[in-house]
Amino acid sequence: MTEDTTWTFTIPGQGVLGPVAGRAAVLDFIRLRAGELELSALRRVERMGT
Repeated sequence: MTEDTTWTFTIPGQGVLGPVAGRAAVLDFIRLRAGELELSALRRVERMGT
């Protein structure tokens, strides 16, 4: 991925997000979304255990 890359993300239920410009910004966005998905999955597991 080049430093001047630009990405647009399509996320179910949220539509199109972006554009996200710059390598660092794209990677930060991906890390943030991955963290949100992991937290969401952990919450579902916790609810199933109660």
